[in-house]
Amino acid sequence: MQVNGVQLGQGLINEDEIKIQGKVVSDFSEKITSKRKEWEINPAEKTDKSGYDKPEAKKASEDILLADGGFMTAEDRKDQMVLMSENAGDKELDSLKEEGVSPLDADAHKVVTVVEKIQAKMAAQGKDLGLAEVSEDALVEAAGSEIMANSLRRVLDEGASITEPDDNAISYIISNDLNPTIHNIYIAEHSVVKDYAHEKNNNVSLDFSTDDSMRQSIEKVIVASGEEVSEESFDRAQFLLENDLPLNATNLEYVKNLKEMTIPTQEELIDMINSTVEKGLRPEDTVLIEGTGIADIAENAVNIVNEATDEDIAYLVSEDIPLSVENLKEAKELKKSGYIDAEKVKAILDSNEVGFVHAKRVLEETRLIMTEEANITLMRKGIHIDTEELETLVEDLKQIEDNYYKTLFDADSVEDVENKTALYKDTTQSLEEIKMAPMYILGIPDADVDTILGLREAGRTMTAEMQKAEMSYETLQTEVRPDLGDNIKTAFRNVDDILEDMGLQPTVENERAVKILGYNSMEINMENINTMKAADEQVQRTFSVMTPLVVRELIKQGENPMTMNLEELTAKATEIKESIADESDERFSSFLYKLEKNNEITEAEKQSFIGIYRLINQVEKSDGAVIGALVAAGRELSFSNLLSAVRSSKKNDMDYTVNDEFETVESTINNGIDTQIETAYQMNLIKDVAEMVSPMAIKYVAREGEILHFTPETLKQAMRDAGETEEVKTEEADYRSYENASVREQIETAKNAEIEVYRLLENFGMDNTVNNVLAMNYLASNRGQIFKQLFKYEEEFSREDVDFEGIREELLEKFSEALKTPEEMAEAQNALAERAEHIMDGYMPDSDNVTELDVKAMKLVNRQLSIASNMAKDETYTIPVMVGDELTGMTLKLVHGTEKKGLIDILFETDSLGKVALSLKADAESVSGLMASDSNETLEKVKASGIFDEYEMSFAYSEKLDLTKMFAKLSAVRSEGEAADESNVKEGELTVKELYSKAKEVMESLKNIR
Repeated sequence: MQVNGVQLGQGLINEDEIKIQGKVVSDFSEKITSKRKEWEINPAEKTDKSGYDKPEAKKASEDILLADGGFMTAEDRKDQMVLMSENAGDKELDSLKEEGVSPLDADAHKVVTVVEKIQAKMAAQGKDLGLAEVSEDALVEAAGSEIMANSLRRVLDEGASITEPDDNAISYIISNDLNPTIHNIYIAEHSVVKDYAHEKNNNVSLDFSTDDSMRQSIEKVIVASGEEVSEESFDRAQFLLENDLPLNATNLEYVKNLKEMTIPTQEELIDMINSTVEKGLRPEDTVLIEGTGIADIAENAVNIVNEATDEDIAYLVSEDIPLSVENLKEAKELKKSGYIDAEKVKAILDSNEVGFVHAKRVLEETRLIMTEEANITLMRKGIHIDTEELETLVEDLKQIEDNYYKTLFDADSVEDVENKTALYKDTTQSLEEIKMAPMYILGIPDADVDTILGLREAGRTMTAEMQKAEMSYETLQTEVRPDLGDNIKTAFRNVDDILEDMGLQPTVENERAVKILGYNSMEINMENINTMKAADEQVQRTFSVMTPLVVRELIKQGENPMTMNLEELTAKATEIKESIADESDERFSSFLYKLEKNNEITEAEKQSFIGIYRLINQVEKSDGAVIGALVAAGRELSFSNLLSAVRSSKKNDMDYTVNDEFETVESTINNGIDTQIETAYQMNLIKDVAEMVSPMAIKYVAREGEILHFTPETLKQAMRDAGETEEVKTEEADYRSYENASVREQIETAKNAEIEVYRLLENFGMDNTVNNVLAMNYLASNRGQIFKQLFKYEEEFSREDVDFEGIREELLEKFSEALKTPEEMAEAQNALAERAEHIMDGYMPDSDNVTELDVKAMKLVNRQLSIASNMAKDETYTIPVMVGDELTGMTLKLVHGTEKKGLIDILFETDSLGKVALSLKADAESVSGLMASDSNETLEKVKASGIFDEYEMSFAYSEKLDLTKMFAKLSAVRSEGEAADESNVKEGELTVKELYSKAKEVMESLKNIR
């Protein structure tokens, strides 16, 4: 493309968008069409007539999910984020945390998929929301978001205005196949044409008194609905026929329920909405007829399928009636009332004909796969589980499950999905099973208690034995089973005496170890107690780290969690868990927030508490080295000694420990099996303590004595006790509320990001996560800040006396030197990302002045540099540069190849120069291009400086220069074909090295603009 005879680069700035030399450039804005969810704005116009009151807009968005995580456009990605924001209530966020899924780090379509599963589970279980008043604050708090609060307000208003539905409303509801929700009944009463029923039937009146055949048919339908034949039931049948509505058992029962429906009081209405919202449903889904809610329908379908008999199937086959939930229910009612031909049914049963055998097989398959949770998921997708033929329904159920697991595993083949899904189910179900197994299995001689598979088999055997003997037991997950008979405290009433005689503290770990040994008639001595404690703690750590997401990642990496040694399994799982959610940073951020918000903690206590946190963190990060040194030396594992060991380990890297008196160096040669077992046990305890520690917990423990005198085991017990106090519970509840609000705020920010940000993620093939959207958004729109923040936090987080100015100069010089080849530039970007990560991992816990907001800000910088490292693979670089006297981040894009070649694009922004975009085309003989800025003064400075006098340049002023849009546009252009080098360069072309050299020349020139 040429402008005024000048050949420009790849078209970031084209003739339709600019006017040359001082004339205003367009604002580069474009209209973005996004499939927004409109049900909360105008519900009356968005009701889907396909059933279960499913909004069309939401259904369209859910269809994106069915792409199984395949390619999605930028618009699709934004839609996913919108859908995610609508489902980010407190209950969903809490459940995601339990699943091990980070709503900020996981891909949006995976988060929504898991949330759908969670919501279906909540709907199947049902809990009370506890909304006791209708104030604005109560609504928002109960709803978990302003969007849901708006829905609550609207439904409460709609519920207050409805009356008992008349014939017009009833006819409208049934003809449109709508559930009796508050919203649907409101629409039926207020938004339908008057005299709806009259207009439909043209004033038809039917008389069945003389038509015996018709009366018999109607009686059969009445019986099938579970009602007695009466004048009232005949009237309801006549109502359906006169209004041209299908006469079947379902509709007949529905008319009865609607005509007998009572209008709830405001208190009753609130209770109904409470129950609905708690089940993960929208307020609009609140039904006014008991037993007709989505969860009720799902449960009823499961019961009907499970209770169906061979006679029910044979009746349907004999009458050539489709096998469905609704028809099975009617068959049951007809059989009960003697309305079926018994001989005809017997003939089908005796003949065992193909149709019957096939129907029976379909029913059995349905029983195996149908659950309330799966039914709810199907209904939410507009599928009628009651009328759908079971054979089709089975396929729907399989598809729902396949889509869920395929989304989780991103597998390439159906076989791969099936294998991984089977292992995932087996692992997660086995973990839940062994949690409830008797803890005494850990002491069974020769039992395999080192794998999940072994624990499961041992647990099944012992559970069966103890249940048969009606004996009570304690579970592996420290839960008592009082429902099985004897009182455990009575059975083990002398445990504390035993521990006292042995000089041991009455901790949960010691008590459980003695009980395991006692049950298995093993000698209760120190060696056996330590062995049992280590085995028990290893299992507890397995429970702690093996979240569903971690299980999935293990399987994706080719591991079999069922057969891995527990020690190896927990080590691998811990590594995965920490990498997924930045767990260490999250814990420190949480600790700082609680510390900053608690006015009861003095400044002196704050510094002391940070010191305690730092010590626990340092011992945990030592991977057993600090603890191993003390155990090997035979020293007490008090935190005082751990502190000394940590300080000693910092002074040098040699493998020895120092006494408090520093008189001698003690060898740590003792590394026997006992030492290894004790070290592993104590390290697991330290990890437990690290997960439990909080300011109020430390404050509580400090009342009990000097914390440095505690051991990991006694401190864990003290932290456990602290966790039961109201102060710590309140502290945790406050933080959880704050954390969820913060997550929702970040999701909202990501949802509102410009479409170009999503296009950048799409072009670079990055996951559609909230954190990626936020980081890309900040990187694209605040490019001048990233390196300022990096250097700021590098200095702030460090407690060492370092020449940071010299370090910065060295970094700037390294990037300048690296601008020679793609490989060197990619290496420089990777090194910078690792540098940022090192700041978080190494310095952060050592700072006394870091705030919770500092940690979050540094994490954002870290994420931005990680993204920059990813972009470097496509020769798009984010470079720290001094332009004049200002540090900024300069975006450099280079393109070479068979068609597009010799292209150089540069974007940057500073306080003094404003926004600058440079698009160049370079070959062996010349450089031509265009420079645009939102500052006329900057353009004049550049022209006056003469730095581009040798180039064929044009200059453009744009008042609303949009660098983010340009960034998105250039990211779509990639090098094509083989890069030109000295051996294959064509006449007039630049080699890759020459192109990079030319880019360096341009950038060096730009540095001098002042």
